Amino acid sequence: MEKVVALSCVFGLGMSFALLGSLSVKLMPRLKIDTARFGFVILAVTGFVPALILGEHSTGYLLMLHLTAAPVFAVSLVVLTLMWAHRCRFTQSDWRWLLCLMRREAASKKPYPESVDFGQKVFFWLIILFALPAILSITLSMFPLFGTGGQEFLSQTHRYSALLLALVVIVHTYLVFRTQMTE
Repeated sequence: MEKVVALSCVFGLGMSFALLGSLSVKLMPRLKIDTARFGFVILAVTGFVPALILGEHSTGYLLMLHLTAAPVFAVSLVVLTLMWAHRCRFTQSDWRWLLCLMRREAASKKPYPESVDFGQKVFFWLIILFALPAILSITLSMFPLFGTGGQEFLSQTHRYSALLLALVVIVHTYLVFRTQMTE
């Protein structure tokens, strides 16, 4: 019986990789999104649809697809962080713009000499901030380090940090597309 379960898991995982690969090859160029955003879309659909629409937890192929897309998203996020951290650092003009905003004054000159605006920078770092507890909480729950209460806490941490991450990613994507449309 264990062999049948193991073989079906391997088959299901292979099917998940095949489905994820074929979807990414066909959809990513059409939607003009990168690997991290595509992984996020897969994770959001497989994580939130069963909970919000069906009223149950992810099981079966949706869960396997979620578990297959999660490492792709995590690795893509690390690569994007390493590639974009320098570009999304806060500069002196960002702080001046923030001070003008807090004092409700108009900035006398264009506050963004760089190609990334202040909102994109803020939401980029918020993505990193909310992704860490989402990734770490579910990774830690895979090890027998915590009791039942700890497992429930880690599950709730994953759920709510993923929800906050989803909201922040949506706003960041809007800001990126808005900037691309104006250029």
